[in-house]
Amino acid sequence: MFILKDKIQLERAIAKALKIRPRVEFDRFGRYRVSSSKGYHTVR
Repeated sequence: MFILKDKIQLERAIAKALKIRPRVEFDRFGRYRVSSSKGYHTVR
């Protein structure tokens, strides 16, 4: 789990996500699978 503590950290996370272009898939209500360079992660 990632905790973003300030605006600069959020901006860096957005910039990195735009560069990586992760794929998000619906798993079930409230859960999603997100691709990354290391595979898939479950996000709630």
